[in-house]
Amino acid sequence: MSHEETDTLDPRTALQMYLQQRRSEVADATLSAHERRLRKFVEWCRENDIDDVGNLSGYHLHEFSVWWQKGAKTDDLSPEPLRSALLPLRVFLRFLRSIDAVGEELPDKVILPKESSRGPTARHLRI
Repeated sequence: MSHEETDTLDPRTALQMYLQQRRSEVADATLSAHERRLRKFVEWCRENDIDDVGNLSGYHLHEFSVWWQKGAKTDDLSPEPLRSALLPLRVFLRFLRSIDAVGEELPDKVILPKESSRGPTARHLRI
């Protein structure tokens, strides 16, 4: 049965399903980090009236990326790299693809910035 044949799946419920699935697969710290970052995505969806993950598109993923870069903050109010936000999102979307809640190609539309090949910058060094 495809997603089109079922009821809608809101982002918050989809996140809870994902976390339940991943709980036995990853360490608690990893799960907590994914949850924290994906809650930002759920918040963004709410603010943009996206109430069904099946309606997400590459355009939405781009807009979320722009939103994150413009100032989404972590709980400790320090900027978090875009790559750190998008990696769990891509895993989340792969989970949603596996349950037919999003299109087959959607996870591949998450564009990850390249990792910096430079060492820590002055901002990242602890003194």
